[in-house]
Amino acid sequence: MSTVKFQKSAMLKFRFRKFQVYRDALIFRREIKLLVKGCFPKHELYLLSDQIIRAMNSIVLNIAEGADRSTDKDFANFLNKSHTSLNEVVSCLDIALMDSYITKEVHEKYLKKAEQLANQLTAFRKTLLSSDGSRLSKVKSQKSSVNGFTLIELILYTALVSIIISGAILFAWDIIYGRVKSQVQQEVNQNLRLASKRIVYEVRNASDINSVGANDLCLASADSDRNPTKIYVSSGRLWIGWGGGSSDCTGLTNDEPLTTNLVSVSGLNFNDLSFGESKNIDFTITVESTGDRQEWQKSQTYSSSVEVRSN
Repeated sequence: MSTVKFQKSAMLKFRFRKFQVYRDALIFRREIKLLVKGCFPKHELYLLSDQIIRAMNSIVLNIAEGADRSTDKDFANFLNKSHTSLNEVVSCLDIALMDSYITKEVHEKYLKKAEQLANQLTAFRKTLLSSDGSRLSKVKSQKSSVNGFTLIELILYTALVSIIISGAILFAWDIIYGRVKSQVQQEVNQNLRLASKRIVYEVRNASDINSVGANDLCLASADSDRNPTKIYVSSGRLWIGWGGGSSDCTGLTNDEPLTTNLVSVSGLNFNDLSFGESKNIDFTITVESTGDRQEWQKSQTYSSSVEVRSN
């Protein structure tokens, strides 16, 4: 692997940048991106390619986030998350080999790199878990005596403690609320972004438009294995189906969801704006969160027009 160099001043401020495992993870991420760009087909752009790159990002980001945790045990938990994401990368490489995107030699090469990084993560995690103490101060229980306290002093002391505890509880709740709300918004935004990009990709690469329904779209494809292709909503999730060779998208042989079960697609509309030889589709998609609490609800809509470019 090549090396990554940082300025010393930046390394002192962000201590995770001095860890060799972090640097090697960055290098491995770059190599994986080059592999995906050079070997993975275009139709995997929002599927396997996106999955393996997100897994590599997760490895690097968990190392960075865990480095600033209060205890070594917490840091070790984040390294375990990085290891889990590395397992996902290896699984994606196995799929790429099975689908003949990469050769056996290339597969073994990157498998060895992944194994080296896995050994680094494991060794670092064991070192953290075997340390004698943590970065938190150890709190020893002490017996307090109220002998000699006046009644007024005792009341003031109790009131002060109550105020501190109440403030701490409210502060902790604000942190939890903010984090959950941020996660909900991120999930909605990510699903909407990936779903809309996939719709644009499928329309642009279609050979023709078979039919346009209010809530579904049937496209013809020059690839016989993916002809026809249908985009539709079922049980609150956006789906794509393909294969079978029909002209009305019946008898599809394959399908898969384009959104997760953590969000709901509450609206999907297609309009055929074709004119003459120009074939255009206008679509609107709405994605919202599925939580019960009203203050955590998030809904977002995206609209766009796209032209069939393959006809």
